[in-house]
Amino acid sequence: MSLAFAPPVQADGLRIRECLIEPSASVAIGAPSEGLLEAVLVERGDVIRRGQPLARLTADLEAITLRIAETRAASRTSIESGRQRVEYFGAQRRRSAQLRERQLVAVEDLERTRTEEVLARAELEMAELESQLAVLEAERSRILLDYREIGSPVDGVVLSRQMHPGEYVNEQSSLMQLVTLDPLHVEAFLPIDRFTEVEPGMVLTVETPAPFAGTHAAEVAIVDRVFDAASGTFGVRLTLDNADLALPAGIRCSLLLPPE
Repeated sequence: MSLAFAPPVQADGLRIRECLIEPSASVAIGAPSEGLLEAVLVERGDVIRRGQPLARLTADLEAITLRIAETRAASRTSIESGRQRVEYFGAQRRRSAQLRERQLVAVEDLERTRTEEVLARAELEMAELESQLAVLEAERSRILLDYREIGSPVDGVVLSRQMHPGEYVNEQSSLMQLVTLDPLHVEAFLPIDRFTEVEPGMVLTVETPAPFAGTHAAEVAIVDRVFDAASGTFGVRLTLDNADLALPAGIRCSLLLPPE
């Protein structure tokens, strides 16, 4: 932003300073994964909402990978088989223990059934662990598939679009530029002698020219604490509500200051 310092103009006891209305944020949209751009779902000038799909990458491979992972995660065969083995060898161990009390089986037979039960329980635990990992793998595949659709991180407007369907997207690619117009930022430079009169939280009046003529209340958000020695000024940023998007960004304005 560049605003030339100009002497204030007196109007009805107010001191008027030039200011500039800018977007409160500008976001370059990239993609979280590489791939072929399948579709761009918005155009320059479109008003978009946070979370709204902006573009989509091809996702055939990711969709199949997710189906495989979900099928594995849904399978309970290994766990059910493992539980049956635990029950079987547990029953064997209990019978062997009863027979051993009556001296009808050798100690080695009892120890063998105990070992078989322990091994069956270990196999069941491994099957349960593999099932949990399969669920996590399915969730990972679902996230990777979701990454193929690029959503807006902000409410705003599409400022420009750089890529088109059929182009290859990588980590350096910028698909489009979004700007946030609610709220707007009002940037101004004030003379150093007014520094003690302006503080965050103050509400000042911003006047906009035709065809957007009107006055608007704006709240001081930032008061720079490093001055520009060459011009004898300091920067001020105000926040201007623009819920109906009636005001565009990039227009000059006038900041009305109370009289000295």
